[in-house]
Amino acid sequence: MRESGPGDPGSACRVVVTDLDGTVVPHGDTISSATLAAAAALRDRDVPLVAVTARTPAGVSRLGLFAEHLALVVGNGGALGWAPATGEILWQETIATTDLADLAAFVGTVPGAGMSVFGVDVWKMTPAYLELRGRAPREPWRAVEPDALADRPGYAAAIRHPTLTSDDLIAQLTAAGFAGRLNLTYSAERLVDVNPLGVDKATGIRRGLTVLGRTPEEAVAFGDMPNDLPMFACCGRSVAMGNAHPAVRAAATFTTRTATDDGFAHGLALLGLIPEPMRHPA
Repeated sequence: MRESGPGDPGSACRVVVTDLDGTVVPHGDTISSATLAAAAALRDRDVPLVAVTARTPAGVSRLGLFAEHLALVVGNGGALGWAPATGEILWQETIATTDLADLAAFVGTVPGAGMSVFGVDVWKMTPAYLELRGRAPREPWRAVEPDALADRPGYAAAIRHPTLTSDDLIAQLTAAGFAGRLNLTYSAERLVDVNPLGVDKATGIRRGLTVLGRTPEEAVAFGDMPNDLPMFACCGRSVAMGNAHPAVRAAATFTTRTATDDGFAHGLALLGLIPEPMRHPA
């Protein structure tokens, strides 16, 4: 863990970058009143708020007023840069169809595994992936057979399994040679994110901060899962949620409350960026 604490002098944060699901969004598309007020307070203080997420622009837009307070979105795990105010795509990186085809063929050899591709046209997923996800997405999507996952390039892909851990899946993918072709990251307990080689949340943050005229050293990052570790490493300070993976808590400057207990707003208050939010009685 880094030695500096949240109140160190001379370490003012000029930009906030945050993961969404599990960090500011505890479940579904829920945004608490304290989180929404925190985002508005940052905007009033001219501190840009950047979302760094596996979500697509449509998935971010579902967050309503919170999305309107975002200065920029680093989506699809770093592959896509998007300006919510104008809808402009700032950059995009894609996985080639040949890599997607090979990945889909490999996933087909792992019993029970499902795969999805965030394509340049639509979010495609196999029936097994949809079943493991547990619900249909609220944005445009299409159920396809594995051989149709690679008909167009994709910004990112994802692999789920009912019993294998993300570490197990990454080990199998690495043994099959995919670590040298694609970026593989632990997204959740049984969910692996796949991005173009050399693309992750950190590369996306650097591009986004350049657009905003800020530097990584001026940024504080909030996150909860191992796919947030690259952005923790590139930002000047980092805050783990109370519900974060142990590796994320170990890498953070400090740990705040859980996502369900308004940890994002509380962490910003500890940094002196906003007033301490009121806690409502249970």
